[in-house]
Amino acid sequence: MKRSKILYIMHVPWGWIKQRPHFFAEHLNKDFDVNVVYKKPLKVSSRNLINKKDDTMAISSFFVLPFQRISFLKNIGFLKGINSYLVKIQLPNIAGYDSVWVTSWAMYSLISPFLPSKIRLIYDCMDDELEFESVKNNPVILKEALFFEKEVLKRASVVFCSSEYLKNKIVKRTGIDKEIIVLNNAIGIPDNSKDVEIKNEEVLNSVKAINNSFMYVGAISAWFDFDLILNVLKKNASVSFILIGPCDVQIPKHDRLHYLGTVDRDDIFQLMENVEGLIMPFTLNELIRSVNPVKIYEYIYMSKPVIATRYSESELFEDYVYLYNNEEEFYNFILGIMEKKLTAKKSAVENREFALLNTWEVRYGAVKQVIK
Repeated sequence: MKRSKILYIMHVPWGWIKQRPHFFAEHLNKDFDVNVVYKKPLKVSSRNLINKKDDTMAISSFFVLPFQRISFLKNIGFLKGINSYLVKIQLPNIAGYDSVWVTSWAMYSLISPFLPSKIRLIYDCMDDELEFESVKNNPVILKEALFFEKEVLKRASVVFCSSEYLKNKIVKRTGIDKEIIVLNNAIGIPDNSKDVEIKNEEVLNSVKAINNSFMYVGAISAWFDFDLILNVLKKNASVSFILIGPCDVQIPKHDRLHYLGTVDRDDIFQLMENVEGLIMPFTLNELIRSVNPVKIYEYIYMSKPVIATRYSESELFEDYVYLYNNEEEFYNFILGIMEKKLTAKKSAVENREFALLNTWEVRYGAVKQVIK
């Protein structure tokens, strides 16, 4: 039987830390012929990327020119068409596909001039991109984002998003009355059926050598609460923090604040085994309020004590996670874990059961029912 073909257009580099778009692409490829194309970042540190290969599907990149970021060019309307033309000649022939899957309004804006009406469009909204500083602080990009967010919702046959908060915000902002299917994020459970050699033993040894350590895994950006971490380091001379993931901000210098860069996902779970607890210290803003965090699913799987900022999406995990409202509560949780007064909220069996109910396989099962 001939398999349907999906052109899968991502705004996240394939070599980025593994996120929702990567997981869905891999699962879709089990039942469809998937061709992944991703927007190549103009500038990104090699420390933020991981070399990942997948021999089971075609993966390629495309580039666009940053007209909107150049002050004397940003208001010249016809230049937008140049990028669409550049994308068109870099992508495979869209007419040869049954469906196009986009992970961002921005990806739709690039292909909309040449997307055939007969092609089914699927839109999966991972984050509230309009709340990223690069968008909301640039009037030209924000105007374009507001327009194309509405347009992609109108055009798409199927719309998914990652959280209830995000869904409600999109509906309110666009005024479009359309079914948006909420599919929360999930966990890709590591393969424990065989011994997996760690790819970066140097990082593992570094983690093992740090005492009383708490680890954060994920993107490190403006939402990371460094003030909170630095204040805890001042209060307690024994605690240490380890950060792993791509970073686009300046990390403060401190002897007990360790940034280890981006690590292969296969190594992450072994690294998390060697710390006291796992943390998600976010500064609350509108971007974060819409996030259903992948890292929390992975943290819970580890059966370590987990501490996270309290907001509506993190409250979904309250039975498993210590949620804090302020610095004092965060510090008391840290202290309680260090003094062995606090442990994981649930047993290892309960944590694994939670993970099995919230895998990417489970989420993909819901996707498949909708797009089959």
